[in-house]
Amino acid sequence: MKEIKTVGVIGLGALGTLYAHLLTEALGKDRVLILADSGRVRRYQKQELWYNGQRCDFNYTDAAAAAGPVDLLLFAVKFGGLEASIETCRHLVGPDTTLVSVLNGVLSEQVLSGAFTPEQVVWCVAQKMSALKEGGQVTVKPIGELALGVPNGQDDAHLRRLAAFFDSIRFPYSLPEDIRVQMWS
Repeated sequence: MKEIKTVGVIGLGALGTLYAHLLTEALGKDRVLILADSGRVRRYQKQELWYNGQRCDFNYTDAAAAAGPVDLLLFAVKFGGLEASIETCRHLVGPDTTLVSVLNGVLSEQVLSGAFTPEQVVWCVAQKMSALKEGGQVTVKPIGELALGVPNGQDDAHLRRLAAFFDSIRFPYSLPEDIRVQMWS
């Protein structure tokens, strides 16, 4: 499996903005697509977005017009918008795309596994951060980490690929012994 070079992020709440910022800072604007439908892209482009006092310069991309697949697709929408975001980005998911959800709760991984191949889904819980979005201002302190894993018995190739990528860009993450226990804790 090739290394991760392109990333798509769908959802720009507090966590979506946090991870879009970290990934864009590490990879550059051209390699990180902030995906949405055309109407939302226009709204993003009109509204200034700030991360800890720094103006965000993101690559807002109409998902329908994007060529795929991306290497990593990060879902940061509310749970009620997950199904629609899956359909918005379905054509950007290839057999080697790694999928991660930073949604609160414990069901998004099952939804992604049902929509795609379960082995592509790295289970995740965002933890140890304080993130707040008020209007176009996102304030994060501390940035916390993503706890990552796969269920026992699942092929961990996507997890190993994601960990290697995060190591290469110094992205904060942990690998708990049992991701299910971590998610339910």
